[in-house]
Amino acid sequence: MDTEVGKAPSMIHLFLGLFLKDIRLLTRGVATLVLIFLYGLIMLAILSFSVGGNPGAGVQQRPDRIAWIWIVFWFTGEVLFHESFQHERDANAYYPVLAALRRPGWFFWAKVVAQSLALLIVHAVLLILFTVFFDLEWGTRFPLFSLIWAMAIGTYVIAGAFLAVVTLDVRHRALFYPLLLFPVMMGVFMLAARASVLLFSDYASFYLWQPMRWLAVALVANTILAGWLAPRMLQPGVAAGS
Repeated sequence: MDTEVGKAPSMIHLFLGLFLKDIRLLTRGVATLVLIFLYGLIMLAILSFSVGGNPGAGVQQRPDRIAWIWIVFWFTGEVLFHESFQHERDANAYYPVLAALRRPGWFFWAKVVAQSLALLIVHAVLLILFTVFFDLEWGTRFPLFSLIWAMAIGTYVIAGAFLAVVTLDVRHRALFYPLLLFPVMMGVFMLAARASVLLFSDYASFYLWQPMRWLAVALVANTILAGWLAPRMLQPGVAAGS
């Protein structure tokens, strides 16, 4: 009994250690978060310029333009995922980490939590700027939009981290990774963009919940699939032979 109780703190500390390690990697030197934010800011500036600077043509008059924020969310996430496991891939540093873990899944889920927090920070700032650039009036829509974001980006991060595991030792990973991620996530971002447009078009909740239900299904399915497969693919013997 005492042995089992004593194991719990070390398990929690190990997960926190992996999580904090990923946070430090995202913020050290020329912070990855800053580069991701600048990339998103450039995209926002281009989209804002394409509107022509007409406040009367903002999202309130053209609710379909809220879908543009999902383009920014997509590419900022892809820049982040491109760096996923990159530190561990250098000199095969992830082999000793996996060998030391009783549950390799912790390695995967620490990545998921750290990347979700990183995108939450970056996307929050970009959403504020999008609100200013496109003269956006939220009213009471923000809680539902936050739910749409949580389901879509949660699915995005889990799928992105899982594909990073799949391509961990693939040659020319930088080329193949976006090609794999796009077809997997295209439907999810289409649903998120559709739900956002319906939300800002003030459609009845019946129409809004249709894409949101599918977003929930995608999140649950990806969580179950990644939670089952990722630890198996990260077994030290499997990773070494991939």
